[in-house]
Amino acid sequence: GAQEGGAQLKGRPTLPLDPRALQRGLLAGMDDFQRERAAQEAADSASRRTYEEVRLEEEQSKLDVQEAAQEVEFLKQGANAAFKRSASLGEGSAAREEAIEEALTGWGEALDACMRAPLAATATANRLAETLRCNRAAALLKIDRFADARRECELALGVNPDCVKALYRGAEALYELGGYSKAITMLERALRHEPNSFDIRRLMDDCEDALEDEGGDTLVEDAASATAANGNGGGATANGDAVGLSEEDAACVAFAESVMTAAAEAWGDSGGEHAEEITSRHVTEDGEQSGKFKVEDAFKSEVLLEECTGWIRQQAVLASADALVLTVAKRKVSFPLVWWAGDWPDEVDLEGDGLIVELETRRGLRRTWFMPVDAGKGSPTMGELLEAIELPTNCRLLTRGLLPASS
Repeated sequence: GAQEGGAQLKGRPTLPLDPRALQRGLLAGMDDFQRERAAQEAADSASRRTYEEVRLEEEQSKLDVQEAAQEVEFLKQGANAAFKRSASLGEGSAAREEAIEEALTGWGEALDACMRAPLAATATANRLAETLRCNRAAALLKIDRFADARRECELALGVNPDCVKALYRGAEALYELGGYSKAITMLERALRHEPNSFDIRRLMDDCEDALEDEGGDTLVEDAASATAANGNGGGATANGDAVGLSEEDAACVAFAESVMTAAAEAWGDSGGEHAEEITSRHVTEDGEQSGKFKVEDAFKSEVLLEECTGWIRQQAVLASADALVLTVAKRKVSFPLVWWAGDWPDEVDLEGDGLIVELETRRGLRRTWFMPVDAGKGSPTMGELLEAIELPTNCRLLTRGLLPASS
């Protein structure tokens, strides 16, 4: 019986016979428990502080946006008052012209505020910019600056393609410029949203009558603007080399080079970059301003790419950007496979990773580079990036530019 009992106790901890040893063991266990508990409480406290800091930062950011939006609203209301005052002044009078110019200046200052932090690239800025562009178009039509009015409407439609005011006023400008067919197309779009609008239908009738009387459109598009709008030209040869760069485009190329330098450092730190679009605005008075959009998985498929680029094109801040530089790791690009479809450099390993960099400027310059990974100094994805190699135009990631073309 005793042996069976001993067998049953085999493997259980033996209690110390010395009561003082037992007390020390219990105290040591309590110390360990208290240390673990204190460490957990400290971690919880740090987590709460971090959460609180993030919450406060988010609240402050919202307040900053609201405050900036109020400033824009104040400028807009002042400009609205000046434009309303102009309506009561004599047609063609100097006072009327002065009031309209005052309104244009006020709306322009409000737009500038929309393009600066903290408003830039927010939904609030986009909404305000759409209204301000439409207001400016209305004023420009009053003083016969039809090409400028058309441009304002195009920029408003870039933010909101369904903006009826921009469609209607853009059609008014096109009618005066002799672009009757394009005006009719815009009015048809406007009618989808306001099918009972008398003004839209009357202007459409005028355009159709003019088209018949004139025997066609009389609008002559500026060739340089048309080229830039198609994302083809503006100082680049067929192989992508820049020729006779303007001072502005040279500054944009330098900006792209600085992006490549920063990207190479980030690559070394993290082993690769996410797909992201980086915009830069050069401001004479304040120096350079730049911002960044990060878009995950933009190049996974044609549908995702169209969705992401469509969203970027609708950001009002692009209207004031001089250049945009797109960077994406080659391994993250499933569409388009430009290394198979284009004239990929022979010296670059098709299977190797690297960073694709694409520059687009407001004046239509487009250039693309590839920075291959030096696999000899690490893994195929985490080695250092080598010097950039310029790619031919058929290796571009985007077939259509993101920036609104220069007017």
